[in-house]
Amino acid sequence: MADITTLPYELIHEITSQYLSTTDLKSLRLAISTPVIATSTASTLFECVTLRLGNRQGSHETLTSKAQCLSNHKHHAYSSRWDQNYSNSSGVSSPRKKGNELSKGGIRNKNNTSDGLFRFVKKLLVDVRYPFAVDLVALQRLDVEGRGERFRPSADLRVFEELVTLQEGNLFLDVVEEVVKNLVKTGMLKFVRVQLSDVMPYRQNRRLLSLVCKPASSRSYSLSVSQTFRDLDNIEMFLTPISGCDHLDLRLDAWVTDRIIQQHVDSIIETLYRCRGLKGFSIDTRLHKLTTESSERIWEALSLLPRLETLSVKVLSGRFPQPGPDLMFRKLKTLKVIKRDRYNANDSGRLLGVMTDSGIKLEKVMIGSYFSEVQQYLMLQTSLTDLEIRGRFGVAMEDAAPGFWKHVIPVLSEKLKRLRVYSCAEGVWSWYDEEDNCAKMALRECKKLEELMISCYRPSPTKNFVIEMMEDLLIHCPRLKTLNLKFCKGDMREKIASTEGLLNKWTSPPRISEALKGRGFEVLYDKKTYLEWTFEANHSQVSEERRPLAWDCYLQKWNLAGIFGEDVGMFYVLKRAEDEYCFDE
Repeated sequence: MADITTLPYELIHEITSQYLSTTDLKSLRLAISTPVIATSTASTLFECVTLRLGNRQGSHETLTSKAQCLSNHKHHAYSSRWDQNYSNSSGVSSPRKKGNELSKGGIRNKNNTSDGLFRFVKKLLVDVRYPFAVDLVALQRLDVEGRGERFRPSADLRVFEELVTLQEGNLFLDVVEEVVKNLVKTGMLKFVRVQLSDVMPYRQNRRLLSLVCKPASSRSYSLSVSQTFRDLDNIEMFLTPISGCDHLDLRLDAWVTDRIIQQHVDSIIETLYRCRGLKGFSIDTRLHKLTTESSERIWEALSLLPRLETLSVKVLSGRFPQPGPDLMFRKLKTLKVIKRDRYNANDSGRLLGVMTDSGIKLEKVMIGSYFSEVQQYLMLQTSLTDLEIRGRFGVAMEDAAPGFWKHVIPVLSEKLKRLRVYSCAEGVWSWYDEEDNCAKMALRECKKLEELMISCYRPSPTKNFVIEMMEDLLIHCPRLKTLNLKFCKGDMREKIASTEGLLNKWTSPPRISEALKGRGFEVLYDKKTYLEWTFEANHSQVSEERRPLAWDCYLQKWNLAGIFGEDVGMFYVLKRAEDEYCFDE
């Protein structure tokens, strides 16, 4: 067998970056610890660095080790000759800790001569929304009460929370500061995302923001800031350090019904003025209500942002006041409107109507409920490439579904690339292998569809149509790459187990094998981590590996793989990939 390291560097880099998963890259680096393999995989494997505060995985010791590894450059597989031949990238393999040191002057490698792995990092995520640990008592209590709440700032779980100490938080920020300094120095950093909440002390919030909130003209990266509030009284103080960001996400997550007062609105508007280059803005008011006057002021401030491309509005209760007819979002391309109030849900239709009257042509739309006004709007939007319908209210959603499949999808099918539709009611919104199923017939006409999220599980009589749906889509949607399964209600453990069994046994029938040659395709779905919680009557111990997973999910993937059989020729199966751990994103 040929040695992969004898291939040209450019070919090795293409193979590792285009055809290998993160798990495959890690295995390859461990199996072949040579400069050429280390360098060719580094740009993909170390593209994004994530630093989180709140549990064992985000402890100061762990984070310091991560930062040290990133700065490590000289090791057993490195040579000066390699650095000369490939000056644009470091020769690196699995880094050793002993060659590094953390001092007051910063994190540096033993030779203090290079940027190490920092030069490969293009994205940085810093998450301090959850500065507390998940303990066994909390998990047991949730299990006994049958509650599925996750540990997040909006949840009423303060009695269970063990906040990290101020010292631990400051040590965490020391590491973040060193990482940011090293990444900025390389000039390769392109995107920074900071996620905060007012659970973390204000001084630490301010310090973290001061590290990244630089004028756009003096930085190389795009900046996204997300700020979650448990207490509305913190809005004015915690928004003050935010400036110059490209994307801003505000979440008023407290579970109390209250009206947003003028001072809160003033602070929000002042923050928008400090971010005049804003390209994306999201506001989630949950149960808090805006007055008509306050809403008009926010809309006016938003309309003055010349670069705004993405707007997201989410509310749980009450009517969200509408913008005036002179809306001027000329560059707006993406609109997300999530209403979870069954009595005012059609507000989203009115907002879409204003967009239409203003001549705004959207490319991406996410709607939290579906009514006749929404349907009328969508039938006029022939430029849409990305559509998501999040259905919440059973009867009304069911009645509207046939119109969506029969009238809207035929209009959008020519350009539609991504479609995500799901309803708590399932039923007509789902794909069933039945002659009169509207979804089945409509999706066959979406020849440019690349990604689909939908339910295919019929609750009564119970039937999982995942195989029938997958085969039908592979035939009729030649560009489909991702099938995302949505389990909307019922016994999630049963649905996931059924799906796993069917996907594991599937082999491609001859009628579609020819169409699968050279095709990339994956099936994926979320599995919430609380489905992994198991407690005996005596509340047996939860393993240390399980404890940090209470609020998150696993992304389970199955990839299409070809197999050659001597008797049957080429056929295809689905191979289970390693689960991807998703942290409340």
